[in-house]
Amino acid sequence: MKKYFVIALFAMSVLTTYGQEMKATILFSENVFDFKKIPEAGGKVVHTFNFTNTGNQPLMIHNVVTSCGCEIPNWTKMPIPAAAKGFVSVIFDPNNRPGIFSKTLTVLSNAEHPSMILTIVGEVIPKPKK
Repeated sequence: MKKYFVIALFAMSVLTTYGQEMKATILFSENVFDFKKIPEAGGKVVHTFNFTNTGNQPLMIHNVVTSCGCEIPNWTKMPIPAAAKGFVSVIFDPNNRPGIFSKTLTVLSNAEHPSMILTIVGEVIPKPKK
């Protein structure tokens, strides 16, 4: 009887271990960044969103899709191991975009939640009129 109990206990522990989903999980240090007031004449501005793979499998970012042509994304292209860090950066061009803005970046990955939205906001101060 003891032998069957030990075998059953072993089988349950193996099934429990294999039953746990092995996934990558992406955790950003922030999801929204405020540039505040930026001068239109000041040129392009950059922000980097940092993240950690808090899952137990390597994380791979497949693509970053922007909401307009005024954003240029860049990101960690190599697989990010569990507990390692990566980045998604964005260049925003304020030229010909005076006023308040809110733009998004959609991060597509193999994470448990495969799409994440990052947002940049701020206000472009217009160029002085000539």
